[in-house]
Amino acid sequence: MVGTSFLNKGGKMTYLISEITFYKLDEEGEEVLDKDGKLVEYTFKPGIRVKALENLTDDFDDDMMEEIK
Repeated sequence: MVGTSFLNKGGKMTYLISEITFYKLDEEGEEVLDKDGKLVEYTFKPGIRVKALENLTDDFDDDMMEEIK
C-alpha cells in the first residue's frame, strides 16, 4: 500500500496476513472433500471484513516467526 506505514506501536516493522484458508467439517465431524478426495478449502470473499483478524498480528515478533523457503 503506497503511503501507508506498517509500523507497530514501538516503531518496528509489523507482520500482516498474506493468505488465510479454512476447511469445513460435516455433521459427522469429517473433513469436507471434493469428488477426487481432496480437502475443500475456503477463504473470504473479496471485500469481507473480519474484525477478529484485524489485530491478530499486533503482538507478533521476529522470535515467533520463521521464513517460508
